[in-house]
Amino acid sequence: MRSILALSLFFGGVVAGCSSSTDREMPMSDEKSVTLDPVCGIEVDALTAAYREDDGDKTYYFASQDCWQKFHDNPHAYQPGSDDRKLKEVR
Repeated sequence: MRSILALSLFFGGVVAGCSSSTDREMPMSDEKSVTLDPVCGIEVDALTAAYREDDGDKTYYFASQDCWQKFHDNPHAYQPGSDDRKLKEVR
């Protein structure tokens, strides 16, 4: 009797834990795609961001219209490796 119970628990766990590879690859519907606003550094959900800017092969997301405008006016100042960041801070 114990062996039947053990087997049923084992196979029940295996069946309950199974999922197709498609299920594992698909993101959950409530997962957020969080990125940082390049101007102010605030976390922004790319799925719901009201402001964004496409710059070549990259899309930037912004926490506010003010941040988007600053980036739009001088995008190179907010891109990684830019020497214009010091100019941005002085203004």
